[in-house]
Amino acid sequence: MATDTPSAMLDPRLLGEPVTTTLPTRRHDDDPDSEGEGSVGKRRKNVKQNLWKCKPCRDARKKCFPENRIWPQKCERCLQHRPEALECSEPQLNTRKRGKNLSKQNQQPTRRQSQSRSQSERPESRGRESSDDSESDGVPAQYDRPVRTTVVKNIKEEFPDSRLIPKIVQPIQPSPIREQRPASAYIPLKDGEFRILQLNPGRKEDKAVVCSFKTASIAEPVEYEAISYLWGGSDAKQQTSVDISLRDANGIVHPLKIRSNLHSALRNLRHPKDPKLFWVDALCINRSNGTEMNKQVAMKRDIFHKAANLCFWLGEDASYKTALNFIPQILDLTKVDELVKDDGAIDGWVAFVTLLKNVVFSRLWLVQEVAVARNVTLHSGQPAIHYGDFVDAVAMFVSFRADLILLFRRHKKKHEATERPEDNNG
Repeated sequence: MATDTPSAMLDPRLLGEPVTTTLPTRRHDDDPDSEGEGSVGKRRKNVKQNLWKCKPCRDARKKCFPENRIWPQKCERCLQHRPEALECSEPQLNTRKRGKNLSKQNQQPTRRQSQSRSQSERPESRGRESSDDSESDGVPAQYDRPVRTTVVKNIKEEFPDSRLIPKIVQPIQPSPIREQRPASAYIPLKDGEFRILQLNPGRKEDKAVVCSFKTASIAEPVEYEAISYLWGGSDAKQQTSVDISLRDANGIVHPLKIRSNLHSALRNLRHPKDPKLFWVDALCINRSNGTEMNKQVAMKRDIFHKAANLCFWLGEDASYKTALNFIPQILDLTKVDELVKDDGAIDGWVAFVTLLKNVVFSRLWLVQEVAVARNVTLHSGQPAIHYGDFVDAVAMFVSFRADLILLFRRHKKKHEATERPEDNNG
């Protein structure tokens, strides 16, 4: 049975009449947080944030005026947009809420401020980017060990608990130089003891290396650094032997033969004025005593973990030095987009690829030593870089692989390290 329905109860669109929408406005007395005169500022802020906005203004986070307009009237921003007007839409209530205001001392720095602050701190944290022979007051300015760059997010520590540290299974490689170690210098060790090499001060140019031994306990060791290097190296010149001077407890100096690449590492890593303590397996372990050698090899995991720093020696190849000095530029996030396309940076990228091809990075014992060490630095001559920065630079290198391939091809450089097998298969 049909009934007469008043026209006021019908949808205006069914009657063919134009639809007009009146936007409700919010009154100050509706604010539940308003209490007296002290909350006027807070009340106005809430009113400002809860505007009715069209979709273009809401997406652009812009104000939509006039505030009390009636649809289909378009807002001023959509009408005045150039080169052509935007497609305005029916206003919707903006439900985006604003966070709590913080005082100036509690405000977090913005991304731009953080980058500028990191940019200003970067020269101090990379004190070893200068040339090999730069000195100040007779002491090389780049002697201090490099620290991790804070621009890139730090990598989570792999082994926070020493009980989880994997054992080092590096086999002891017998020295090709057969000689009897002086008994007065290699005093027998007790259980839980190991030798630390005390390296006398000297400059890089000084060929003479003088050292002695100190006995330490693995339970409470003194502060020392460990030295790791590639036995013999890939260069035939590194297979030669060099004499160093080993002083025993009675002050008697004994000549001792070591590999030339280890001799180069000792000359570069020593301090010019103060004695330094290092642990080197080729010197600190008496290899003529099989019983001691087996006990010391079993302690290598703890020796590397207790060291304040692991200095990984790459040699004195000119390309390695160039690569280590080039890594800070790769980590500059504000310029890396231009660096991968800069023709003037091709020499730095070629040196970095050469460093990646070093066979030392394919050795299992390198992974084991880096895993157990608390801090690792890479050294080539005087230039050095933190191992974490090297890992971050490799990640950046992989991210910009396509751009680097184009850069290498423009200069007709070999870029095997930038290509993958599928790139050559079409």
